[in-house]
Amino acid sequence: MSHRLVTRLLLVGAAGASSLAAQSLPVRQAVVDTVVHGQIAHLSKLTLFDVGPDGAIALTPRPDQPVALYDGDSLVARFQPTKPPGDEVPFRVAGLGWVGDSVWIRVGTVATIYSRQGEPGRPIALELTVHGPPGGRTIAHEGNDLIKRAPLQAVYPNGGLLMREMAGWVLSSVPAAAGGATLFLRVSDHGAFVRTVGLGYSGDAQCRMAFYPSGAVIRPFCPLPRAQASPGGAMVASLLATADTKTVHIVVVSERGDTAWQRDLALPTVPVLSRERDSAIADLGRKYAVSPMPGFADSAVSVLRHNPVTTHAPVVRLLVGDDGSAWLDLYTRDHHHQWLVIHADGQVAGVVTVPATTTLVEVRGDAAWGLDTTGDVVNLLRYTVGPPIVP
Repeated sequence: MSHRLVTRLLLVGAAGASSLAAQSLPVRQAVVDTVVHGQIAHLSKLTLFDVGPDGAIALTPRPDQPVALYDGDSLVARFQPTKPPGDEVPFRVAGLGWVGDSVWIRVGTVATIYSRQGEPGRPIALELTVHGPPGGRTIAHEGNDLIKRAPLQAVYPNGGLLMREMAGWVLSSVPAAAGGATLFLRVSDHGAFVRTVGLGYSGDAQCRMAFYPSGAVIRPFCPLPRAQASPGGAMVASLLATADTKTVHIVVVSERGDTAWQRDLALPTVPVLSRERDSAIADLGRKYAVSPMPGFADSAVSVLRHNPVTTHAPVVRLLVGDDGSAWLDLYTRDHHHQWLVIHADGQVAGVVTVPATTTLVEVRGDAAWGLDTTGDVVNLLRYTVGPPIVP
């Protein structure tokens, strides 16, 4: 099965040593395989899954159900993770992933490593207090230089965790104007800080508009930065777009802190229609109408109307693989996804088309896995980049 995109995408290099030269990107076939049939595994839109190094799948059809291991459609094992002692919250799998040949499963505030046969191994308590790195300063928690309960992203085979802090430190190398930062933190199993891994700006400085009588709103359609860790925590990708959306800068960093690759891309943009802009501004006006500050909503609407963002953010989602490959979901009005595929060496492979019914979750090189919802059936699919499509 393959999908065909009839238009070609033009990518123009931005200034900088790593820019792309102007070129017409190849549109490539997307070869689709059903990895796990939903009617067999009882998959749902809430299914959590992770793909192991050998292609095995760990999944829970719903967060309140047991975890199953599949090799293709063959069920290898099924087991019921246990709740932490004394935990009164109903059972719920909050996350899972492969760590070597085993699987970590988070339930409540504890992540437990299980063998492929479902035998529980070492538990990792996640109610950690992570101390900040030297040279960093805190911009959250009332001046407290502690970060608590950063969400778990990955467990490493040799010990240690990758955690994500959404509003933590600003390091000295980050200009204050950049706003806050999304940090991925390499910590020990006990919460001792090891290093930051990558840096994705959650800073909304270029998208935030301040006005009298004091207040600020995020401009609709403004390209907020994105950051994403790979499933196994080997890589972190950060993407920052300029305010005029003409260029994006993407950098992929290994968990050791080494830059795998980075480059500037000038991506095609789609104009914001007047009805889209008017609808978004009206929604914000209604949202801020309840503000206790007199005139806040009227001031916000007035400022946004006179200084609108004229194009949609070019990148909707960002995925990165443990090998350093990256897939960028480009904004389009078409009824499908256009994914720009970049190999682990930073070279662009081309664009593949994925149906709007499919949500990709993981990528690795030329392959991507996701959940496809067609009617009442949810299947776990694998998309592989095929040869170029010749018009």
